[in-house]
Amino acid sequence: MALRFDLAGIVVGNMARSLAFYRLLGLDIPASDDGEPHVEVDLAGGVRLAWDTVDVVRSFDPGWTPPVGGHRIALAFACESAAEVDETYAVLIAAKHHSGSGHRTQTAQMLVAQPKQGSRFFVMGKFYDRIRH
Repeated sequence: MALRFDLAGIVVGNMARSLAFYRLLGLDIPASDDGEPHVEVDLAGGVRLAWDTVDVVRSFDPGWTPPVGGHRIALAFACESAAEVDETYAVLIAAKHHSGSGHRTQTAQMLVAQPKQGSRFFVMGKFYDRIRH
């Protein structure tokens, strides 16, 4: 049996706010999904990204509790340049999302934006590939 990575799921307390954040990052998510308890989008390469409300998660895992002391998930979004990193950062901050560990690091030219849901997001330029091991 060959396994294939298929889906990354995010547990959210506010579906509309979470989906709005991902729309700012370029994902095509219909506004009509804002009130849904479960939402999925297809990403490049056949992988799906999904959002579930706490109630949905507790329907199949009644003992689920939110993580404490850290973020729920980290996802990276690549930018073409340092200027695009700056632009994306400005858009996220203007939409009232919070910067996790600051705007950039010296080596990766990446930003971390942390929405109130507790997820941490990295947006970085292509040159990140040179420092990854």
